[in-house]
Amino acid sequence: MQLIVDQLANVVHGVKYRLKQDVSSFLMDIYGNFIVDCTGRNTSSLRWLKENLNLIVPTVQLHFGCGYVTFISGRFKTEDPLLDAIHLFGNNCNSPDKNTGRYINPIRTIKTDDENSLGVLSIIGVVGVNSEYPPNDSYEDLLEWAKEHTPSECYTILKSTKLCNSLIPYRRIFDDRKYVELLGEKWPQSYILLGDAMCKFNSQYAQGMTHAFRHARELGKIFDEHSHKLEDISYIFNRPASTISEEYWIGSTTNDWKTPRLKLITTDKTGEIRTYQRGGDSNPTKDLEPRVPLMIKFLQCHNYWFIRCAAKSGSLSTDLVHVISQDSNPLILMKPTTLLKVCYMALIHQFRLSNN
Repeated sequence: MQLIVDQLANVVHGVKYRLKQDVSSFLMDIYGNFIVDCTGRNTSSLRWLKENLNLIVPTVQLHFGCGYVTFISGRFKTEDPLLDAIHLFGNNCNSPDKNTGRYINPIRTIKTDDENSLGVLSIIGVVGVNSEYPPNDSYEDLLEWAKEHTPSECYTILKSTKLCNSLIPYRRIFDDRKYVELLGEKWPQSYILLGDAMCKFNSQYAQGMTHAFRHARELGKIFDEHSHKLEDISYIFNRPASTISEEYWIGSTTNDWKTPRLKLITTDKTGEIRTYQRGGDSNPTKDLEPRVPLMIKFLQCHNYWFIRCAAKSGSLSTDLVHVISQDSNPLILMKPTTLLKVCYMALIHQFRLSNN
């Protein structure tokens, strides 16, 4: 519910909590020598730090109108054996050209006497960006929406599934970067943010768990060095952890910047909040157009042609998979030989167009 702090010493000693199943229960205290906030996307740390230590954390939020609906279902036969053989399926959004995506992940096999069943239980998700949200009131409405907004093979699969639970919607999705490293020693001792609590990404890229694991591994390295005072570890951790977050923040938000209705919200060290809105609904007297960083513009162009090169190259496709899964630094996609291939394809395409 809140932090236990020593304002003069700028240190966090613990947290106050209560039982979720009894909201009327008294607050209880729990103390620790080192406190890690790994509460995820909905962390309350920014509010706690402001209330208890008068500390304002600089942030940048990208609201790209993302929402999704997920459900667990049993798969049944369609009239297409090739579709029935597909158990793992995914297709991400790519605004503004393609504002919807979908995925199917098998959970486990099931025993059934129904000869039409494929014998597999799957989790299915339908995603929309640029405020093109899939409906969540009924499966019938979702099917009608999918018929218009998804490829025919995806609609056929959805039509041949049986829900095992209710539709679960989620629409409070946005990119959120907390620049803790900019605060230096103003950041409290013995307290850190980890994973999504420090930086959350577009969930369709599934980077959250690996991001948290990398933060945890970095924290483990610092403790294993046995050369730092405990009260200094939070400052020391913030720098490499923020580097990890920034590495994937740039890669994850590149496509989100293309959203026609993008909203950018920034908060600086003084607490001043600025809102930048793209699209016809923005108020020109209050909300300015967000300016796309030069690095993002370069990556948008590079990624466009890189994907086309990767479609014809096993090595480039492998590099891309390693970057997406966070096994490798995104810079491997810009090796000199790779850049030459990307530039060559772009030039050839441009040359052909100019000839036509």
